[in-house]
Amino acid sequence: QNRENLLGTFTTILVEIINLRAKTHLEETIKLLEDFIFSKKYRFPFFKRIALHVISKNWNDKYIKLFWNMMDNEDSNGYFSNPSYRDELYYLLLENITEFDKTERGKLNTILDNGPTITDIAEPEEYNEYWKFRWFAALRNDPEYSVQYRELSEKSNRSYENIENSGVIFTRWGEVSPYTTESLEEMSNE
Repeated sequence: QNRENLLGTFTTILVEIINLRAKTHLEETIKLLEDFIFSKKYRFPFFKRIALHVISKNWNDKYIKLFWNMMDNEDSNGYFSNPSYRDELYYLLLENITEFDKTERGKLNTILDNGPTITDIAEPEEYNEYWKFRWFAALRNDPEYSVQYRELSEKSNRSYENIENSGVIFTRWGEVSPYTTESLEEMSNE
């Protein structure tokens, strides 16, 4: 428990330091992020996630170019389908979609049209719908994508809150029990 907290604290500090340097030492930070993304030395998703976070928070021409180099223009590396990068990509799109120019939107549309790169899924049609919904949820505030988001939301009976609250644990406390008397009586003692 303490080790995980310590790792989380160090990660937060590292990301904040890189974010600060990204604003004042652009070329050095670009080189560091390129290493995180492309070097075999930094092969773990942890480093690419940091790079995506820093790119997202410092969205300008140089970082945009790095992002599209990472995506290989059509996401041939499967970042949009890899669970390791979903959160960072989601928030990158959510926070920056209004800054995308026509060319970048075209590249993004190609990725969305191509669909997920994972093929060995038990229920591929359901997965493909959820995959598409996830990315349009991130794009929902942009007029170009809002209609598609609403259509997918209605079709799947989900909202962006399903994405943004996934993994969040809610607890209740106080005098109101989450169980009725009848449900308690039906429970087994085992």
